[in-house]
Amino acid sequence: MRSAPRLVLALAGAAALFVAGVKLAHRYAYAERLLHPQRRAVTAEEEKAAHALSPELREVSFVTADGLALRGWFVPPRNGMAIVMGHGHGENRASFLCELGALARHGYGALAFDWRAQGASDGALVTSGDRERLDAKAAIDFVSRQPGVLRIGALGFSMGASPILLEAAGDPRVRALLLYATWPSLDEELRDKFGLYAPLARWQFVHAGIDVDAVAPRAHLAELAPRPLLFAIGSLDADTPPSIMRALFDTAPPPKSFWQLEGVSHGGYCAAQPAEFARRATALFDPIEAGARGAP
Repeated sequence: MRSAPRLVLALAGAAALFVAGVKLAHRYAYAERLLHPQRRAVTAEEEKAAHALSPELREVSFVTADGLALRGWFVPPRNGMAIVMGHGHGENRASFLCELGALARHGYGALAFDWRAQGASDGALVTSGDRERLDAKAAIDFVSRQPGVLRIGALGFSMGASPILLEAAGDPRVRALLLYATWPSLDEELRDKFGLYAPLARWQFVHAGIDVDAVAPRAHLAELAPRPLLFAIGSLDADTPPSIMRALFDTAPPPKSFWQLEGVSHGGYCAAQPAEFARRATALFDPIEAGARGAP
């Protein structure tokens, strides 16, 4: 009879170990999907919609410092200002169709491109903002060489906001930034998304060659002053809670503004409130162009 309680305890222990093993495997697989997400190609319908936004939109490609070809769409500016736009994880340039159209209608140029290992760009590893800094620099370099471009602004969403911010911090060519759903650091994001399994995820990222600690947008916010910043977040965002974005905003130097979209989740801000996007984007970028006209 005494063996029965021992058997129950043994079975309970085995069950607990099995559940823990399943959770561990699930978290490991999740981290691998972050490093190697399934590519989402631009559809024929999205291509058609993009070219309908502006007769001047063209397919472009440019090469990073480590030799990867990145592909995107470029619309030349009519007012001298062009916006570099970096999409979120697992997406592609087509996620900015609304922004492209709104900016083009107001005379802005824009470059919407696919990050490395996503969309139609080269590469096999997504590094959550670490090596994507090379992509952001290549994009800014490409835009700066285009005829009619006098000023450059930048827009980044979620994972794509980190390399945009990090590169802009040391690049005065970027005169204003619009940041969607941005985490203060990759380390904090891993801890939030993986909980007790964060050390495992961090090990996987480091093992893949990613410098996790280098992806720390909050640590570089001060370097953006005195350039204007606009932070945007959806009130229902479960991926990047509004409180996280508000804390990042509070750390940022002025001039800055905060836009919380009620009833909106992770992304889709322009599509949710197109008129308000246009109003806020032009308010962010127009003074830079007008106030700096003729400056180097």
